[in-house]
Amino acid sequence: GEIVGDTLHVHIEKALRDFSGAYQTLAMCFAESMKRPGVNFINRQDDTGDEGLRKSKLSYKPCALLDKFTLLFG
Repeated sequence: GEIVGDTLHVHIEKALRDFSGAYQTLAMCFAESMKRPGVNFINRQDDTGDEGLRKSKLSYKPCALLDKFTLLFG
């Protein structure tokens, strides 16, 4: 991940599904390790249309959901 302005952007998360709570623990520990003054938000990116991933991300009670757009030039 990377910090841009007041937001920590998480680009990818990978854990073993065999371990219950692995993804929750990963998200919590990563967020804790990246805690910095002035960082107020975590952007966990797009759910790529995966309903399970969407449900998981919504369980964190996001403060906002942003629409995704594609811009074509030329």
